[in-house]
Amino acid sequence: IARHAGYEKITTELPASNIAGEYQPSERKRRALRRALVASGFNEAISFSFIDAAHDDRFEYLPNFVGEGEDRFVTLSNPIIEGATRMRPTLLSGLLDAVRHNFNHGTRDVRLFETGRVFASSSFQDNLVTTNKSLSPLPKEREAFALMATGGATEEGRAGATRELDFYDLKG
Repeated sequence: IARHAGYEKITTELPASNIAGEYQPSERKRRALRRALVASGFNEAISFSFIDAAHDDRFEYLPNFVGEGEDRFVTLSNPIIEGATRMRPTLLSGLLDAVRHNFNHGTRDVRLFETGRVFASSSFQDNLVTTNKSLSPLPKEREAFALMATGGATEEGRAGATRELDFYDLKG
């Protein structure tokens, strides 16, 4: 647009706005979730939305979101990162890579969470945004949340961990 309209027409200041910079209700909830998890000792992980195709059969995916067969994933024809040809259908692949990285560097007690979008292939039977049938349909996107914790359970008033974390620690 800038090339066609002309670069000289782009000003250095932002255009006037009649709305104040307020958060949407969904963003307020996300920020409250982040604050609560950080207060509980978790760190936020931000991983790539692109994964290797080797992750295809490692996870059980969300029901009614990721279908069956090879065409259930969103595959990139020109990936930014060599080898990362799929859009992530789950947040777990990025979290497990982060845990592996921490383990390899000697950190055993890891508590991570991530919020982000996950992607699945859309079929032509779904409602298409585009009217051009030669274009592939847009992928389905869904906001997701995942967390994981490894190592010892820390208890208030104790200097060290006395037991390993389990499912009930995360549930709590």
